[in-house]
Amino acid sequence: MTDARPTARHFWPQSLAGRLVLYLLAAVVVALASGFLILNDERRVALEDAVRQQILARTTTLVRQINTAPESVHERIVRNASTPRVRYELGTASIIDEDNPNRDGDIERQLTDELKPLLLDVRVSLGGEVSFRPFGPKRERPNDRPDKKGVPPRPPGDEQRPPPFRDFVGFTISMKLGENKWLNMRTVVRPAPPAVAGPAVLSMGVLALALILIVVFTVRRMTRPLAALASAAERFGRGETVEPLPEVGPSDVRQTAVAFNAMQQRLSRFIDDRTRMLAAISHDLRTPITSLRLRAEMVDDEETRAPMLATLEEMQALVEATLSFAKDEATEEQSRPIDLSALVDSIADDLDAIGKDVVFEEGERVTLTCRPNALRRAFRNLMENAVNYGHHARVRVMKRDAAVEVEVDDDGPGIPEADRERVFEPFVRLETSRSKETGGIGLGLAIARTIVRGHGGDIKLTNRAEGGLRATVHLPV
Repeated sequence: MTDARPTARHFWPQSLAGRLVLYLLAAVVVALASGFLILNDERRVALEDAVRQQILARTTTLVRQINTAPESVHERIVRNASTPRVRYELGTASIIDEDNPNRDGDIERQLTDELKPLLLDVRVSLGGEVSFRPFGPKRERPNDRPDKKGVPPRPPGDEQRPPPFRDFVGFTISMKLGENKWLNMRTVVRPAPPAVAGPAVLSMGVLALALILIVVFTVRRMTRPLAALASAAERFGRGETVEPLPEVGPSDVRQTAVAFNAMQQRLSRFIDDRTRMLAAISHDLRTPITSLRLRAEMVDDEETRAPMLATLEEMQALVEATLSFAKDEATEEQSRPIDLSALVDSIADDLDAIGKDVVFEEGERVTLTCRPNALRRAFRNLMENAVNYGHHARVRVMKRDAAVEVEVDDDGPGIPEADRERVFEPFVRLETSRSKETGGIGLGLAIARTIVRGHGGDIKLTNRAEGGLRATVHLPV
């Protein structure tokens, strides 16, 4: 029992156009996604730099205010300039070590140039963990009970330890304003959140849609000749008359169409030449056979004349069968859709009318595009073989997915497995008596398989378990 659940292979495009569109679409999506990530990263860097420049501008303004104001108000100025995320403090030492690995020389030079007469030393550190408490009165709470969120109280003395800001970019500045007087600044720059800019997304969406439409149109236009080639090859393999393909499209596709047209012309010419030659030979053999028959009838000895006439009759039958087959092949019958069940039923009725035990089992009606006269000859040969070797025939038509099968059963002795392929060779008979009453001349199966293969199908012979032979004709719909 097979698993009917869909897998990734079921959703994967099977056509060349579908796969090309999928690959190009994947490339477009990757390119647009990469561009979006690059744009978002540049936006983040630009926002962080803007915040940093704003803080530097505020810091330079604060230094100038301190320099012009009385020393008694310096602490008030510093406190008023501080915010919950930016804290200024006056101290006697720098909070940045001189050998700090995170020091940024560019910003230090920028501040030095702007505040050159006012500063004795500048130290700027980027990165690292910055810890401080926002300004404001400290709220006391009892140590013996948890807060409203259920968090246990801090141990005694731990309230003074400032909690660090996580996921922030640290930014620290120390500026020496005088002897043992430093202005220290601690700040944190919140990273810019990943934002989706509406216009950018809209423009990328329009671009992606335009590229997809162009790709789909181009790929379908380029692969349309390949689809026509596949259809023409399939119809030509079934023996239909196919018009030459238009030699258009890219050079590779155009060369393929040229090669197919040349191949079709050569094959058709080869088959026509061989068929006409076979018909000519069979026709020319009629005259000498007729002459030999007249001479044989003039032989007085009955014992000599009878075998000669029997041999000539067999030769005449061979020639007539070959000539009939060649004429049928030489006739350019056009393919057309027919009711295959009705065709097989009519053949069975014709054979039954002349005393042949042939039964057609009604089933699903199947429409097939074929050369009706050629298939009629093939099925008639199979049914006559079934009656001649198996006494009677039972025929049925069945639909099998994208194909149709016609089964012809008999109650004969069957065919050994070693001979099932050999019986399709011309003039091969497993019945060795050479009697016309017990068999034909050995062309029936060969002609039937040639016709069926000309329609893109095949014939398979199998021995039935209950006895008899089954001939299965498989034809693509």
